[in-house]
Amino acid sequence: MKKVGMILCLLLTVFFTAALADGELSVTQTACSIVSSGETCFIYCYAQVHNNTSQVVSLHQGTLTLMEGNTLIAAEDVGRMWPAFLNGGMDGFLFDVVTLESENGEPINAPGITAVNYDLSILPRDAGSGNFYLDSTGEITEHEHGALDVECYIENHGEGTAWSPTVTCSLYTSGGSMIYADAITLDDVGVLAGEGMGVRFHISSILNAQWHDYGAYPAEVRIQATYRDEQD
Repeated sequence: MKKVGMILCLLLTVFFTAALADGELSVTQTACSIVSSGETCFIYCYAQVHNNTSQVVSLHQGTLTLMEGNTLIAAEDVGRMWPAFLNGGMDGFLFDVVTLESENGEPINAPGITAVNYDLSILPRDAGSGNFYLDSTGEITEHEHGALDVECYIENHGEGTAWSPTVTCSLYTSGGSMIYADAITLDDVGVLAGEGMGVRFHISSILNAQWHDYGAYPAEVRIQATYRDEQD
């Protein structure tokens, strides 16, 4: 049986206090979890980003680099941003998985990551491509076996049907440090005007145990639900 090891990189849960320049998509918080299983190591990378412009933007391209001191561990393209179109002044999220493989067939050691860096570029979009926001709430439920469910409720107080909503879920410690982010787009699902629906995110007991081991308890959940008039 392969041994599974988990490491939470608390050093990577940071808040960048540098001035936010207009025209940038800034990374405000990052976090990652490492899962080592035999010859493979999975590094789950999360980032919260902020659109400092007054425009609607989308992610043009991005690169994620992981460092151990001065040594480059990995460089990967960023997959996508949630939501894909981000209104001016609003927050979005990135979630990517970096996979490392053993080169000699031996069990791989988890890297000692000291920095997660993002290089992001954006595309300005017209105002009509922006998001409308639905009311949203979320609650964390812990099961007897240690797994977590984040039960969300989104509600449409607009006049038309909200088609294909994107729901983001992020977890924070009591000190405001992000430790997890996830998202889903409910393609071809519509929330009728004046109606609501539930969405659930499941988090494994392994991650929850890891957070408890490092004293990084998920104390706050933030839910964001958006939709657009035009879906690409």
